[in-house]
Amino acid sequence: KGMAQNEHEVDALNDYYLSGLGIVIPMIDYDKDSQKPTWIHLELASKATPSEFKRQTGGKPQDLVAYALKLTGRKGNSWGNPDAINDESEVVQAFVDYAGSYDHPLGDYATLSNWGIFRGRLVIIDIGLSDDIYKTYYSR
Repeated sequence: KGMAQNEHEVDALNDYYLSGLGIVIPMIDYDKDSQKPTWIHLELASKATPSEFKRQTGGKPQDLVAYALKLTGRKGNSWGNPDAINDESEVVQAFVDYAGSYDHPLGDYATLSNWGIFRGRLVIIDIGLSDDIYKTYYSR
C-alpha cells in the first residue's frame, strides 16, 4: 500500500495544474529506478499549528473540508462548520479548486497532521491517498 501511495503521490505532485494551485508541498525528487517509487523527496514544511490554520482559512481543517464538500457537491464526512471559513482566502480558494478537480478523499485533510507551512503558506504535505487506494487497502 505504501508503494501504491508513493506512485499516486508522485503522479499528483507532477501534475502541472495541481502544482500551480500552490496547495501542495513541492516535490524535489523521487525514485525513478524502481517500477513504483520507493521514496519521495519533498521540500521541508514546518508543522501547521491550529492558530496558523485558522489565520489562513478562518477555521479548522474539518471546517475547510466541510466548506469544500458544500461548494463542490462532493459526498463525504467532515464534522466541520463550513460557515467558519473565510471564502476570500487564497488557500481556501485553492483547496476548493483542488477538491473540485481531483478525486482524492477529502476526509484525509480534516486533520491538522496532513497540513504544513511552506514559505508562509498552508500546504497539503501528504497527498498519497486516492479513492481507489483507499478502497483497495483501507476499507473493510
